[in-house]
Amino acid sequence: MARAKWVGWCGITSEKIGLEEKKIIEVKNAGINKGTAAMKWISKKKWHFILAVGDDVTDEDLFRELPEFAYSLKVGLAPSRAKLRFKTQNEVIPFLKKMKNAK
Repeated sequence: MARAKWVGWCGITSEKIGLEEKKIIEVKNAGINKGTAAMKWISKKKWHFILAVGDDVTDEDLFRELPEFAYSLKVGLAPSRAKLRFKTQNEVIPFLKKMKNAK
């Protein structure tokens, strides 16, 4: 029987949301992240507009890999590579609605 060798990453974090604290265990392949996955998809077509919105540390991989013309938006106060920032998720939907109606 052949055995697969897995080289990966495992992280345990604690995230406080309101009064609740969430314990998060994340296991992922070391060679694949949101950035590499998105770029594989993005590279298949010529895009005129790209917007990535994220509120998690794993979104930083995506922000780092995006093309220079793309817009990246971090939700939260943690340090980020994103070009834009909102403090809370409540600000995102009104922003997207304004973008939709912009000419």
